[in-house]
Amino acid sequence: VIFTWDKLADCPGCTYNIWVGTHPDSVNIMSPMADKVTGFRYVIQPGNAYLNNRWKISGLPADTYYWSVQAIDLANTGGPWAEMDSIILTNVNPEFTFDTVCLGDTTRFIDLSVATDNVVGWKWNFDDGSTSTVQNPKHVYAIADTFNVSLWAYSESGDSSVQNHDVIVMATPVTDFSADIACLGTLTNFINNTNNNGLVISDWDWDFGDGNYSTVENPGTNGYLNSGEYIVKLIAIADNSCSDSIQKTITVAAYPSVAVTSSLPLEFCEGDSTILSVDYDGDLDIFSVSTFSSYDRVKLYLND
Repeated sequence: VIFTWDKLADCPGCTYNIWVGTHPDSVNIMSPMADKVTGFRYVIQPGNAYLNNRWKISGLPADTYYWSVQAIDLANTGGPWAEMDSIILTNVNPEFTFDTVCLGDTTRFIDLSVATDNVVGWKWNFDDGSTSTVQNPKHVYAIADTFNVSLWAYSESGDSSVQNHDVIVMATPVTDFSADIACLGTLTNFINNTNNNGLVISDWDWDFGDGNYSTVENPGTNGYLNSGEYIVKLIAIADNSCSDSIQKTITVAAYPSVAVTSSLPLEFCEGDSTILSVDYDGDLDIFSVSTFSSYDRVKLYLND
């Protein structure tokens, strides 16, 4: 703290005597060796501030301080005291804690700031262009990185101070896979398209939706016993404990089943004819007929 005062213009050789205390009646910080009411000097010597018109006291704790100053003439006689003044030292100590999270998760900030009076204001800078003035904010970062977050704390008396911490947002893998549409009886092929984002994946967890599982990065294929739709899920866990998951619905198609009917018994004489028919619901892409006979003169007529 620097205490300042104006010198007496008509006494260029005067020295100055200062007292400082934590109470109006106290001189426990700096004693003037003079009566605080009359200004009478207890010792015949220059003032404790000498010829200066300012005095610095370092290391004062937060408190209210009272002070005054008097001029000491060339005969070392003390003059009247100036009107007592006071100052308030408020030590604002900003501090906060925070979460270390994976990308996509919310970082929570907890204010721990203290002051000798009251902390009444906060200003956060999240180092990504975003700010906040709430006491305990939450923030979601758009990228994984290290951010130098600052907190300004403001006291009731107008004092302020700042604290900075490096806040880490860890990278997260982005899971993805593709699968072929397979017919029942053939294996479904799975391709792992996960973006590791430079991380080492410590755990792979596949759930094929049919009670089968795998813990390898590229499981290859899975055989399904029944046709239908299956929900397949993939989880990737990185060595920094960040994880991601995705699920997709894959299809196992059934082979078409058709029944052939005849207009006559299938045993008939040479020269006779019959009509073969198949119910067609419009879902078949390819329709073919094969005939087998021990006779050379079998004819087959197809009608759409």
